[in-house]
Amino acid sequence: MTEVKHAGGIVSSSKVPALHLIPTEALLCLADRFEVGTERKGEGAWNALTKNQQCLDDNAFLIERCSHIIRHTMLLRDQLAHGFNDEEDSPYENAGAIIFGGALMACAMVRRGDCLVCGKPLTEAGWIDCFDCREYAREAVGAPTVAAESPDDWVVQDRCHYRPDLDEYRYLFSGGGVGGWTKTSGLTDLHGHVDSSGDKLEIRCRRKDLPPVESPDDWVVQDRVPARATDRGAWVDRGEDYPAYDFSSRHWWTVGTDKALGWQAGDVDAVGRTLHLICRRKDLPPIEAPKPVEEEWVDLNKYPDHVLREGVDQCRSSNQRDWVVVDSLMGDKISKWAEFGWEFRCLKKDRPHLPLTPFSLAVGPKYGCRNGQTVGPLGYNITQKTFFAPSLSHVTWNPTGWARKVDVGMSNEAEKGWDIVELVRD
Repeated sequence: MTEVKHAGGIVSSSKVPALHLIPTEALLCLADRFEVGTERKGEGAWNALTKNQQCLDDNAFLIERCSHIIRHTMLLRDQLAHGFNDEEDSPYENAGAIIFGGALMACAMVRRGDCLVCGKPLTEAGWIDCFDCREYAREAVGAPTVAAESPDDWVVQDRCHYRPDLDEYRYLFSGGGVGGWTKTSGLTDLHGHVDSSGDKLEIRCRRKDLPPVESPDDWVVQDRVPARATDRGAWVDRGEDYPAYDFSSRHWWTVGTDKALGWQAGDVDAVGRTLHLICRRKDLPPIEAPKPVEEEWVDLNKYPDHVLREGVDQCRSSNQRDWVVVDSLMGDKISKWAEFGWEFRCLKKDRPHLPLTPFSLAVGPKYGCRNGQTVGPLGYNITQKTFFAPSLSHVTWNPTGWARKVDVGMSNEAEKGWDIVELVRD
């Protein structure tokens, strides 16, 4: 740091910015604006003590703040020209907002530092060289210098279970080969999971979608199990602000042997107060990984005469791992492809309206219906040539299992549900 001589050269001191030139009123106005922001936005405010300094690296946020500064500048201009009323920010408040915006922008620009190549101030957060140096490097060696990480980069996502809306996955097959990146709704494993076939799961997401790195000492909501003695609780009256997750807050007390022991977060007591519970993240009760959603799939290979439907049925060949929706096979019968090892399925609600295979009903066996009910042993009406279940009076069956409603009030959909689709073997 540069030394400056004083008092005729008999003393020296380090040179610092001329802070003594800042008018006191300007500094107080800026301080007032910071205080207003803290009162209005709480933890969402920005100042020298907040933990959200990374907002200074967000270009979209800074550009939006420029609009904010311009708005207050125009309001102040109109007030100087035409006066103001009590329904709008005062000239002093507008001036404070303008100074605040300048302070934020100054901190953001200083935070970016200087180009490591030429020393010029950077114009984008995270760059290690400026635009001119990048272009020079591109012309000199045919490639740009190292750039900052992009929020849209694909990165390994090994922090949490697979998220269908954000992540993609693929398998490294045990026999060699790599699957393509894709999405699914039924996967809940972690990156690196090896299945029974020896195939290894890989999961990725955009850098911007990576789950945050969380501290084990963070205070978090504890709504997984009833209140434990080590949890902290707060009774919140109707209409009262929700207390912050602050260990020192007067709202929070250790549950211990309090009457709240065993109560669940969200329970309401006799006077209308709602119980809130928190604990350290490391003390959260363990939670099991969500189980895969068990779709009610029907094996269509049991229906060899079923004609494949586009967008409804799914298929896969013997060398495919993932199911795909029927497209080019639409209109073909399953029997045409089943002999080559193809598999077909559909959701239970889309089960085809025909028996598994043409067979004749008999009096002795039990049968399964499309709606999941089991009927039988059946009786046989020789006159009407229909089968019936002694315990059911609203439906009968023809010899190949088609349901016929007896109750005129039964819907067509309900009638379809009673179609016999399989033989139940004890």
